[in-house]
Amino acid sequence: MARADAFLPEDFILQLSRLEERTDEIVPKVLAAGGEVVLDAVRTRLRAVIGSGTKKPSRSTGELVDALGLAPARLNRYGDWDAKVGFDEPRKGKGDSKRANIKHFLKVLKRQENLIDEFDEELWYITVDRVEVHADKRLSFIFRDGAAVEVASEK
Repeated sequence: MARADAFLPEDFILQLSRLEERTDEIVPKVLAAGGEVVLDAVRTRLRAVIGSGTKKPSRSTGELVDALGLAPARLNRYGDWDAKVGFDEPRKGKGDSKRANIKHFLKVLKRQENLIDEFDEELWYITVDRVEVHADKRLSFIFRDGAAVEVASEK
């Protein structure tokens, strides 16, 4: 995954600071507008390169370009605003990839002689998408199929 950081000029940041309590209302709108410009540019460039310069005729369905999207702007854990352009998962062909993941998962399980009684790194990576740690020390396990399990911290 590519990442780009954009830093605003100091005078613009000073102007934003004059918004005071309206900052949280206005900044997401500004980032959404800027994100749309970036999204259009990424889509245009992606369309230009998909299927070009190939030895065989392209079989592109446009699904990859259609899957591009813009996530709503939000504050990250450091207090900075984030706006993300990326792929909106799952795409139309999610059934095939989900089926492949399940087959791989079952293959890994079949190799096990007994129940899993210790951490299995390969199994972790094919099932867990991410773990979110909340301020109150709760953990949210987000699985690749979209399911989520929340675990409260022990006090």
